[in-house]
Amino acid sequence: SWLAVALDHAGIDKGVAIKLYEVIQKKLSPQLSTRQQVLLSQIDPKSFLTENQNQSYAINQDTITYLTHVLNKDRQTARAHITQLREMGASLKDIYLDIFQPSLYEVGRLWQTGAIHVADEHLATVITQSIMASFYEEIFAPPKHGKKLLAAAIGRELHEIGIRMVTDFFELDGFQTHYLGSNMPPEDMVRFALSFQPDLICLSVTLPIHLSALHETVEKIRDSQQLKHTKILVGGQAFSADLSLHKKFAVDGHANEAASALNVGRHLVGL
Repeated sequence: SWLAVALDHAGIDKGVAIKLYEVIQKKLSPQLSTRQQVLLSQIDPKSFLTENQNQSYAINQDTITYLTHVLNKDRQTARAHITQLREMGASLKDIYLDIFQPSLYEVGRLWQTGAIHVADEHLATVITQSIMASFYEEIFAPPKHGKKLLAAAIGRELHEIGIRMVTDFFELDGFQTHYLGSNMPPEDMVRFALSFQPDLICLSVTLPIHLSALHETVEKIRDSQQLKHTKILVGGQAFSADLSLHKKFAVDGHANEAASALNVGRHLVGL
């Protein structure tokens, strides 16, 4: 679906992405394991033509101002803008949902369509992460209710700011959280989960190429008797074009952004 949009902006019909995928299926299948073949066959190429669900995000003037500062590589002014919004009464959740989230979706779209380069996208992420880090004293301050969350970005995933935001939302809500970062081997995640005993595990996948790593991670979690009561929630851009894709994995729920992740997660753990 990412390629279909990129091709479209290059003047090439989106249908080419479907044809490419069908060729990949045909040529690769004999070289793959049965599990990999099943995963490959479960992805519906017609979903490549579906408009990304995150493209409906709203951008207000404050978001445009922040985005402009970020794209101008002006981290001081970007930070000052956020500070001013906080002084005017904006909550952390407002900042995350109304400023950071839509700004980064837009940065991703601009990169996808060739309007900016990968270095611009990376810097926008770094600036936003640095501002988020300045809020951590406030984020960890709320009293805890006893529920625990473990979160990670799956596979060799470099796009991790979304799951960081999700983790912060849960921490603000009173969960005890641990975020393990990206590129987390499944066996190490299970080992950590066995010692931490989380009520909920949140896993993020941005690029579809990491869906097989998600399958392996979920499989290893489900194989552990000591984690049989742990709920698993998934999200990320890899699920945005096909909202039923999460049903192909042995998980308990799906969310497409931080606010809904918190709502679904609270429900899953009985809050």
